[in-house]
Amino acid sequence: MSTRVVVTGARVVDSHTSGLTSRLLDETEARRLSRICQFTVASARLALGEAGLDAGGDLALLVGTEFGDMVSTIAFVDGYLRGGPVGVSPLLFPHTVMNTMAATTAIAVSAKDLSLTLNTWTVAGELAIARGAAMIRAGRIRACLAGGADEPPPMVVQTIREIGGGGDVRSDGGGFVF
Repeated sequence: MSTRVVVTGARVVDSHTSGLTSRLLDETEARRLSRICQFTVASARLALGEAGLDAGGDLALLVGTEFGDMVSTIAFVDGYLRGGPVGVSPLLFPHTVMNTMAATTAIAVSAKDLSLTLNTWTVAGELAIARGAAMIRAGRIRACLAGGADEPPPMVVQTIREIGGGGDVRSDGGGFVF
């Protein structure tokens, strides 16, 4: 017998709601986290709040992303190309891995169960939600935040259009359901 899945909270944070982001992050988080990680943490906190729940415990987190934190990755590589090893920023390095949004959000909301990053073309957030629902139905997890986050760099979006993959609209932000 499978478990019923119910969505009790859903929220989105993007560049149009940046004032909201600053109210949901403390000063240390705002300084330490990249922009896409700020969107991810803020939208996850809002979805939990809308569901009437506090963070923590046996909460799983599934994040879908097409690009990861590519903006930080590009800045990190540019630093190296401009200045060699002394040109790299140690503050940017943690954001160059694909799971940086899931890792920072799991810490921020005290999610102690599964943390999974799914990376695929255009439907990563939807895939994370579908995977989370399937895992709940199968009894593998009790509750999860699932959604997507991306901040497509303009250079990358332009390149995608130039090679013929440009029909999809891409924007920055994060969105989660609980």
